[in-house]
Amino acid sequence: LQAVLCHGDFRTGNYMVKNGQLQGIVDWELGHWGDPHEDLGWFCQRFFRFGKVGRTAGGMATRASLLQGYERSADRRVDPDVMAYWDIMANVKWAVVSLQQAARYISGAVDAFELALVGLGPAELDMQALALIGRRERLCHASRANPPTLSAARPRRARPRHPALPTSPRPLHRPRALASPARRPPAA
Repeated sequence: LQAVLCHGDFRTGNYMVKNGQLQGIVDWELGHWGDPHEDLGWFCQRFFRFGKVGRTAGGMATRASLLQGYERSADRRVDPDVMAYWDIMANVKWAVVSLQQAARYISGAVDAFELALVGLGPAELDMQALALIGRRERLCHASRANPPTLSAARPRRARPRHPALPTSPRPLHRPRALASPARRPPAA
């Protein structure tokens, strides 16, 4: 496969449209030479549908219409096997980025509570990646169009923490302003 210029973060929010016409694509810091299926997989990732789960292309259109339009415009065929790989990797990549964002908040390096909230997503992203693998390999609940999510799972009792396990200096569930003074990191 010939390498192309990949955006690396092509999703709703990183392009500008006016009167139905593309005006520009922004946020290129992850740009690189790579497989053209990568940006397509990223764009179709469930997280970037912003609640419009049935609109599998960025929350705006169907995946089929996106891929047909891409094939027409790029004059290249989308390989379903390669696309399946990038669908899975989009979830893995976003899970890693989410954990990194949460770590920036927990460490006190950045005081932006939304980074902590992003850190709550990796378990659901793992489930989505496993569902995509299962669907591809025809395993478990693979035939379902919308695999189960953590939010749909039955609530369970919290497990007691082992006293030897370390705790984070800043919990994910509480903004810095509400953290107890004993646990609050020193002001920068």
